[in-house]
Amino acid sequence: MKLKHVLHEALFLFLIIFSVVDLLELLPGEVNVTKKLLSWLLVGYLLYYFSLTRILFNNRNRKMDLLLLLSFYFFAFKNLSHFIVNEELLYLNFMKTFLYKNQILNEIMFYLGSLSILLWSLFAGFNLNYKEDSLLGILRRPKAGKSAYDKIADSIIIYAILLFFSYFIFAVIMEWFALAIDSYVIIGALVYYIVVFYIIHRRKTYKPFLQIVAETGDELIKLFLGLFQNKRTVYFGISGVIVMHAVIDIANFLLPYIFNLHKAFYLSTLAHETHQTILNLLQNNLDLAPALLSQISIVYVYIQNIVSVFLLLLIPFLIWIKIFNKQRFHLPKWVLALFFSAIVCFLFSPVFKVSALKNLPITGVDITTHSLQNYEIIPIISIVSVLWFFIIYVLSSIPKIKNRIDDVVIFSSIFFLGQYVYYFYHSTLLYYIRDIYFLFQNSKILLMFYIILYLIMITLFYISGFILFVFEVLTSEHVSFLRLNLKLQKEIIFAWSVILYLLFVFLVSKADILILIILMLSSFILSFVLFRYERDTARYMLTINLVLGSFLLMTLVSRFADLNTALLELITRLFLITISVVMIFALNIKLGIGISLRRLITAIVVGGASGFWFILLREPRAHLLWQSLGYIIIFSFLISLTEELIFRVLVQKTACAIFPLKYSLLIQAFFFALLHLINYDILLISFGIASTSALFLSLIVFGILMGLLNIEKEKTNPLYSIAAHTIAVLFLYLPLSTFSIIF
Repeated sequence: MKLKHVLHEALFLFLIIFSVVDLLELLPGEVNVTKKLLSWLLVGYLLYYFSLTRILFNNRNRKMDLLLLLSFYFFAFKNLSHFIVNEELLYLNFMKTFLYKNQILNEIMFYLGSLSILLWSLFAGFNLNYKEDSLLGILRRPKAGKSAYDKIADSIIIYAILLFFSYFIFAVIMEWFALAIDSYVIIGALVYYIVVFYIIHRRKTYKPFLQIVAETGDELIKLFLGLFQNKRTVYFGISGVIVMHAVIDIANFLLPYIFNLHKAFYLSTLAHETHQTILNLLQNNLDLAPALLSQISIVYVYIQNIVSVFLLLLIPFLIWIKIFNKQRFHLPKWVLALFFSAIVCFLFSPVFKVSALKNLPITGVDITTHSLQNYEIIPIISIVSVLWFFIIYVLSSIPKIKNRIDDVVIFSSIFFLGQYVYYFYHSTLLYYIRDIYFLFQNSKILLMFYIILYLIMITLFYISGFILFVFEVLTSEHVSFLRLNLKLQKEIIFAWSVILYLLFVFLVSKADILILIILMLSSFILSFVLFRYERDTARYMLTINLVLGSFLLMTLVSRFADLNTALLELITRLFLITISVVMIFALNIKLGIGISLRRLITAIVVGGASGFWFILLREPRAHLLWQSLGYIIIFSFLISLTEELIFRVLVQKTACAIFPLKYSLLIQAFFFALLHLINYDILLISFGIASTSALFLSLIVFGILMGLLNIEKEKTNPLYSIAAHTIAVLFLYLPLSTFSIIF
């Protein structure tokens, strides 16, 4: 064996021994720090081996790989610094003290990393050529002779890619595989080596451990990185990084809980009261259990809770792997039965709780543990769980029913993943908002600029990554789950838009509307993702998003701006009109401008009758700046112009592209009525549920009438509906001021 191989094997033998000792929590602090440093170097070596320049340009440059790797190490220095500061050290305590007292060192390293990446991007953009089957080639078509503009554009795109890579790939890999779960990875590689090559294949000759693991990992990583070098698969690659987040938390939380590892990387930084290991909680519950049956049931429920969380975190990754390998995804009968029986225990006697990490130096998802309560019902839950296991197992023997059961399992795991991603993004968003506020107060503008860039990338990555994963599952021929067709797509998008409107109405009046902001961001990204699948549906969803997003923006302004309510109402109308006009031109919606006297008279009559009806219903009115007749007319016109452009032009017209006309009329009328119930709590208190319901139904009927007035052959003519709406609004305001104006 060559000396190089001997050194490699010795290195891995060292890591294996100390990984086992580390899992037993017997490793001294100094040795643990040394092991983590070696893991850092090993991960860096692997990234250098696979070549970042080959991924970016499909044109390897070893010197540039080394410089880029050094820049990434500067970026990730804070992770290692945080680990050393929190590690128990004796002989190297001076290192811990130095890092703790010199926190500015983290900022210096960050600036060095950002500056070196900027210089690297400029050099690469101006000097390096790239091929079409590369990550940069996906975003920009290679040109033989690049102009100065092309070189600058290439440099900017390379810089954005490298910032993305430094945060989502390098820093995450370093934190996960070199700090948090390196021992699990090394032990797992050893088990893989022994089982696959000496038990399954029964090989008797020795083959270097590092060589086998490297060869296997090489093929897998090449296949994975190859996803980012093809336009058709780059979206699938992004979704793969998302599902890996959930799988990694099996090692971050679940395994330490099971094997009683108190000093795991993440658990050591979290509150011990809510992060006790399973053995401790189980022992406490067994000591308090009144009878043997209760004790057996408690053990059963604990095991099933572990199984449920394990499967919920793992199944999305298994789905992704099957699609990646172009293999059909299906679960054995016993796994389906185990999943459902475990979910019963997880829902009705939970040991784990999944939430977002808040107000901590780390971000992400938190999986806490809690003791079981209500010992009387635990045996009942256990019996129901066992019965459910046998019921699902028997039903899974029928092929058609098994397919539906598979669908439920896939839907449940995707729903759980969506909740997981939401918690992850929610935690990260709060953390970065606090950082931005702190940096702004301390005039650290450059660092704040990078944090804002990262926040934008985080928003795009996590939300779009999950949405892309859902679409990959829906469209994959290897997963028999709700195959995406045009009809189903319409139903899903309509259901989502209704949910979004309902959430807007019910959440916008609350003090904390961060959930709504996240949902709005998700919906905007969803609409842009839809352009890849169906453009008319994407236009409809984008219209819904812009309408609600505009109202949400003005709601936020009203909370933080010191403006008179009436003045804010006027500004809101002008803002919404501007947005609507821009959208009409952007979506290329054709408007008719002809006037028919007969239709105009009909519009005036409909508007007058509607206004009189809404007076009887005592519809709430906005505050006025002035009580003059001229202002009332202008203000009534602005209200009608805003709502007609939004609902009868934008929403109705984009809905007509994917729904029949009668449904489009109902859709825009329903949304029009729903948006008038933003202050539903005040309406219910002031008018009661009966009057509020009557007002809501009347607004739907009024919206349908306005939609019918808006239709003119192939074009949309909003003049008649604007006229009718203006008359109706005038009826609401004139009775309050007519006598004071005239007399």
